[in-house]
Amino acid sequence: AAYHLKQRGLEFAVLEEAERWGGTWERIRFPGIRSDSDMFSYAFSWYPWRHEHNLADAVHVNKYLDEAVAFAGLADSFRLRTRVESAAWSSSDAAWSVVAEGPAGRVTYTARFLFMCAGYYEYHTVFSPTFSGLERFEGRVVHPHQWRPDPAEWAGKNVVVVGSGATAATIVPHMA
Repeated sequence: AAYHLKQRGLEFAVLEEAERWGGTWERIRFPGIRSDSDMFSYAFSWYPWRHEHNLADAVHVNKYLDEAVAFAGLADSFRLRTRVESAAWSSSDAAWSVVAEGPAGRVTYTARFLFMCAGYYEYHTVFSPTFSGLERFEGRVVHPHQWRPDPAEWAGKNVVVVGSGATAATIVPHMA
């Protein structure tokens, strides 16, 4: 959206809570994290994927995003470390009022249009299923969203990975 807004010469800001753009690819660090969709489909139409692998790891996805932001000249449009606190529509003003907290303090943005591109993760409050007897488990429980362990921590140990899809498929080979 930011690319297309810039191409049309419209004034806009991208409010990003993190220290940099990248979302999942920047925030989640479990071993082997990579795309589960081919990058040719995942890439922006205005900046095609040009790297040799069609399934990319987080390092290459972040590199691609950095290249795309630079290519489009979007870096100055980002308000990094800026958390949206509220958004309210005013019918009488035909405008959104967006309150955000960031390095510049508390700022209110006014806009005719609001794109909510928050994704589906709550990075601060991840979902953790409950299992009967978990409170008696004496080992360590690690959620991939909050991954920070050293590989030596699981060497020679019995490890159980509970998950599905790409997360389990990328973590397990790197733990073996």
